[in-house]
Amino acid sequence: MCTDETGSYSCSCKTGYQGDGFLCEDINECLADNGGCAQLCSNSMGSFSCGCEDGYQSVSNSQCEDVDECAEDIDGCAHVCANVPGRFRCSCFEGFSIASDGRNCTTADPCAAGNNCSQLCIKRNGNDTCLCNVGYQMDSDGVSCPDIDECSTAMPCLGNSSDYECRNKPGSVECACMNGYKLSNDQRSCVDRDGNYSQWSTWSACSLTCGSGVQSRSRSCTGPTPVGKGSSCDLLGASVETVVCNANRCPLSEDENRFGVKFSLRGVKRAMWVLVDKPVRDIIKSSIDLACNQNYTQCCSTGNRSWVEGQTSVLPILPSSSFVLVADGYPIERSENETQFLDLVMLVSVPANNALCSAGQPSTPLASTVGSTSVTTAAGGHRRKRGISLTVNEVGLAPSLLSSILSSPTIQSLIRDAILSSAQAALNPSELAALTASLSFVDVVVIREATTAMTSNSTSSVSTTGSSTRTFIPNTTTSTASTTTTTESQDPWSSAFKLPMASWAVALIVIGCLLFAAIIVLISVILCRTPNKVVPIRRNPIEVAPAATV
Repeated sequence: MCTDETGSYSCSCKTGYQGDGFLCEDINECLADNGGCAQLCSNSMGSFSCGCEDGYQSVSNSQCEDVDECAEDIDGCAHVCANVPGRFRCSCFEGFSIASDGRNCTTADPCAAGNNCSQLCIKRNGNDTCLCNVGYQMDSDGVSCPDIDECSTAMPCLGNSSDYECRNKPGSVECACMNGYKLSNDQRSCVDRDGNYSQWSTWSACSLTCGSGVQSRSRSCTGPTPVGKGSSCDLLGASVETVVCNANRCPLSEDENRFGVKFSLRGVKRAMWVLVDKPVRDIIKSSIDLACNQNYTQCCSTGNRSWVEGQTSVLPILPSSSFVLVADGYPIERSENETQFLDLVMLVSVPANNALCSAGQPSTPLASTVGSTSVTTAAGGHRRKRGISLTVNEVGLAPSLLSSILSSPTIQSLIRDAILSSAQAALNPSELAALTASLSFVDVVVIREATTAMTSNSTSSVSTTGSSTRTFIPNTTTSTASTTTTTESQDPWSSAFKLPMASWAVALIVIGCLLFAAIIVLISVILCRTPNKVVPIRRNPIEVAPAATV
């Protein structure tokens, strides 16, 4: 039997077999304490069964009970039947002897033919004497044998009178059990009752409104309850049933939507994430610390940038990798064109009083400089019942920065190496080779820009108070009415960072002016170097009109 495990598998033998999982052999359960059977034990491949000797019948999986052949009227005795454990014994009335078959009775001195006896006749003191079979009684006429109504005279059935019905039969009696009771082997007792389940209850409400909750229904062993040696309901199936409900993916919370970055890992299974989760978070945490130290204003809204960037050591903005969060319900495993993908949504929660931002403004705590707006949460924790929400002392890292880090080939290479290193011990050589060949990052996208089904289309389950959630990004302006956040996408791993938008505007104006001046100068030079060409003026001769003759 093969069992899939995280990054590996294991082999084991099925019940009834023993071995190392690769080679298994049958266990002969009957060799140990007769398999727990009261009488007979029969071994079979992977199992065994209990049985009973002749004259006994099974009353449970392992126990046996004597069969009362006399009470069940299967003895075949002509006169009298006496039950003994596992068998029975026939006997005869006075004047008769048992026949060679052990059941019939014969007499050495039979009555005369044509006697008036309705049933049996023997010679007693030389006279024909009538007798009656069991279940009948001699009438006053000495020859007739009317039936005995045991139900009205002997009360042969045992148990509560409401649980059985006594039915008289010619020469015998029949006890019929009711209310779920079953007739014992003595054919007289109604004291045992097998248990049975009640009807199923209605299905419970789903435990979750989304994200694969569970609902259940139950039944009890009360229809009826077991009594005496009656069996329980264990063999009739489970008393509780559960099913998966609301398996649709949960919408992302307000903060998961606002600060989340979605990406996929090709070739990674969900079970493997347990092994690689911590190493991946550690790399992302260190990358964020380095990027924020290289460009202070990208992560801290106020403070002395030059003082911080002049430090020789990296000041952490995240106390630990636990502040790199994975959205609730993720990672999600999916298959596309026979290729395995692991979808993740990550966001980063930054403590307001972190070491880096506090170092840039040692006299003023950071929490008092970025405003008082926050996301309200239950019990001040990171997580509500569903979805991640930031607490009043936390702010969300700009998703553009997280996206640039996850998009960096350098960081992706580090994460890839960490995943392969962590998975090496759990995978066999062929599985590790397949993972090495396929592992890659796919579609690193800021959630707000994503157009896939992973983006929430429903109303957020997180309520906000006041203005929007604070974000550790530059160019943040605050007014009395609201807080507006502007995020610039920057790559902390490039050699130079982008200039602020105002600086770019000034630079473009200056460049435009210089280009215009250069064009004017170029035109002037061209004009100055062109030689002047004198164009002679052609004058038409003046014709003088002749003088008029007077």
